[in-house]
Amino acid sequence: LNEFENYAKLKSSEEMKLVFGKILSGEITKPGTFSIRTVRLISQLDNQAAQLFQLLCSQSVSMYIGKSHMLDARVVSFSGNPASNSLTKYGLSFDNLNVLQEYGLIISDYNSYMNYAPCVANDGIHLAATLYFGETHYGLIPTDKEKYDKTVRLNGVAFTKAGKELRKIIPLKEAANYKNDLEDFFTKKHLKLTKI
Repeated sequence: LNEFENYAKLKSSEEMKLVFGKILSGEITKPGTFSIRTVRLISQLDNQAAQLFQLLCSQSVSMYIGKSHMLDARVVSFSGNPASNSLTKYGLSFDNLNVLQEYGLIISDYNSYMNYAPCVANDGIHLAATLYFGETHYGLIPTDKEKYDKTVRLNGVAFTKAGKELRKIIPLKEAANYKNDLEDFFTKKHLKLTKI
């Protein structure tokens, strides 16, 4: 807590004060929620990196078991490779991704993948996991039982362990363009993004 206090009092922006308040709250209610490495990392972010991370979080999807266990978090690259600027449209150019990677918030393979099939309700009802976007949990409902993508392989920029810890508490900005593209992406896979 002493180390935390030293880092927190150096921050001046209201958003960063809010983030540090959430970290402190999490540590009081459930000690060990955030690693010391994560607290150090957030304290070292400059304004540019903090804004880029907020942008990244606002456009990320996560896979959850229940409401609290995050298995994965990433920004999906709908087509192309983020290392070749395929996410520039969303403010996440290769150079911006490099900044986030240098701070240890994303992994170095900008086009890794994860199987999100547990988020598909094959029977239209039951889900093994949920897909989280913005502040909402979703399920993927097949629109064509024969043609839908059974693997739901999502390529893109994956968060590190510290990035996932922080993703839960970063205040998000609206990402309507990204959400529209995400819905279109799933529609082409014969899946409907449905709030649960």
